[in-house]
Amino acid sequence: MKPQPIPETWRVAVNGFLEYERAQGMADSTLATRRVQLCRFARVTGTPPEQITETQIIEALAAAKAQETRRNLRSALVTFFSWCHHAGIRGDDLAQSIPKMKMPRPHPRPCPEEYITEALGKATEPERLMLALAAEYGLRRGEIARLHSNDVIPSENGWALVVNGKGDKQRILPIRDDLAQRLRSADGYVFPGRNDGHVGDSFIGKHISRLLPEGWSAHKLRHRFATVAYAQSHDMLGVARALGHASTKTTEHYVALPEYALCSLVNAAAMQSGKVRMEPPTRRDSPAPPRRSNGDIRYPYEAKNGKETAQTTPEAVRMALMLTLYLAEQRASGVSEFDISVEWFAELHRVRAIGYARRSSVVRAAARRLGKIGVVDLVPNHLGRIRGTINFDAATLCGIAGMLATEYTGKMAG
Repeated sequence: MKPQPIPETWRVAVNGFLEYERAQGMADSTLATRRVQLCRFARVTGTPPEQITETQIIEALAAAKAQETRRNLRSALVTFFSWCHHAGIRGDDLAQSIPKMKMPRPHPRPCPEEYITEALGKATEPERLMLALAAEYGLRRGEIARLHSNDVIPSENGWALVVNGKGDKQRILPIRDDLAQRLRSADGYVFPGRNDGHVGDSFIGKHISRLLPEGWSAHKLRHRFATVAYAQSHDMLGVARALGHASTKTTEHYVALPEYALCSLVNAAAMQSGKVRMEPPTRRDSPAPPRRSNGDIRYPYEAKNGKETAQTTPEAVRMALMLTLYLAEQRASGVSEFDISVEWFAELHRVRAIGYARRSSVVRAAARRLGKIGVVDLVPNHLGRIRGTINFDAATLCGIAGMLATEYTGKMAG
């Protein structure tokens, strides 16, 4: 895809800024991103850079759909208008007026193992290599695209891979012998193409996304690597270095806390000895929901004389438990409000939606139960999210989680 032309009134400023950034050693990929961001901002505002106002910047930031997109745009505008001030294009430093923003809360979403297994089964040999490099070694799309046979080097324990990451930063990862031989046999770029001899980032991304279910991408394979690596090592700094992150704060957005760790939290917080210890629930394949003759779903709690409701089914109790543990973790971090994507939470905990039109219904039923007993105050919305305020401290929430664990264990035993 050809880059969009720079609007004429912005051409001198943008080109000068990019040359300044290039002189500082900024990576070509970063420069390309900055160019796209500035061109888009210029087209939306329709105003020369010397006439841009604080209001226009605030409107552009507010229009961003995701917090991470908003933060990246802010970074581009801050550096650009700071340069404009020093270059004499503007008399004021508009960068000082651009509002700061909070770091987005971590919402890691590791790709499930069964999706990867299914993808490997229908992938070509080059595509299997792409999947392995992303899921087993945590490489980015661009890092996979630029892999060269010369990047494989001998190490004390066998073979290692020199990964050329963002910002021209390098890291070295140990790799298996079979992978080393596969990469060395390429005798050049592993994925040759017309982009300086190799394929582009989008080529890798499209092939991986095509193999995975809708909504899953190469980046979620990096989340999978980070989550599995941390679960095995409990070394956040080591995982950060393996991913090529300068800070573990970034890595926290990739690592999903496994259920067994939350179970350990509840067990450790138990106030009495002899309580039934909580174990992570085993996932079971769910049959298709039963339906009436007219096609409507027959819910599993129906025809039970009112003894069981949507909020007290075993799966809803499990989700109430996992929500309570999530809220306890948030309160322990000093957070009193929450905002959760229902689909993300359902996917993370592999909800079994037996008898439900959508598995998100199970999560919403669990949230309503917590609201009913006063754990949270829910904010009604139709945005596919659960929002509200947490009413109890972490210790109380752990106690409630223990009671829910006992209820869930009883239901599964019955």
